[in-house]
Amino acid sequence: MSKKKEFCKCVSEMEEKILELYKEKGELINPSEAKFVNSAILLSEGAGPGVQPFIPVEILSETKNGKPKKTKVNIYCTYCPMCGQYWREDKEKQNE
Repeated sequence: MSKKKEFCKCVSEMEEKILELYKEKGELINPSEAKFVNSAILLSEGAGPGVQPFIPVEILSETKNGKPKKTKVNIYCTYCPMCGQYWREDKEKQNE
């Protein structure tokens, strides 16, 4: 993994957790690294009303032939990254 300067360990710890999750799932061949794309939190108008924050992530793995492969996934936040409010609660209220 490339070394990057970070204020706290949250980003690298989350990348490690995401990598372990994809190793356990077994969907990708030899996942070796997970990294946030541009370390950004984006907002998406999901399936329902309102906006949900998400973080784009790249998972590095291999193809069946052993060549490097990048898979892009989105990790959806359950809490607002700005204020910490639980996101699902608001969405559930909107759907009532």
